[in-house]
Amino acid sequence: MTEGIRDLIPDPDVARLLQVSKMTIWRWTHDEKFKKFGFPSCIRLGGRNYRSQSALDAWVRDRAMGKMADVAPDEPPDKHDFTPDEHAHVRRIRRGIQRDDEAPSRTRRAETPEERNHRLAKAQEKRDRERAELRAYHKLQAEAETYLEEGE
Repeated sequence: MTEGIRDLIPDPDVARLLQVSKMTIWRWTHDEKFKKFGFPSCIRLGGRNYRSQSALDAWVRDRAMGKMADVAPDEPPDKHDFTPDEHAHVRRIRRGIQRDDEAPSRTRRAETPEERNHRLAKAQEKRDRERAELRAYHKLQAEAETYLEEGE
């Protein structure tokens, strides 16, 4: 093998990078109807499956350039045994995959000062309620201990 250990990516990360489920990665590897898809084979280490980064890059590059081994240029996509999710995945690959640093931000919108104050007030109310419950519990526990001591 020419690739080093640093070139290997675990299957869950491969699924996240390709924006597919782990089950799809499994199907591409094990299901006979997807063998023609040409997905890179896995390397099993310590009970986990890994893929070569260089093999994945080549596979993605081939798909992005339209070199899909199982798709003839004049055949419509519905002639193949792919699920709708897998067709969507192929379309994403052909458009090009965004890297993590290029991916659009998924941050929340900026909250207004009123929303922030409301959120903080709710959190404070919850903390106060939990403290009151804890004080009541300790008080009850102390009363029970006193009662037991008096009874002896």
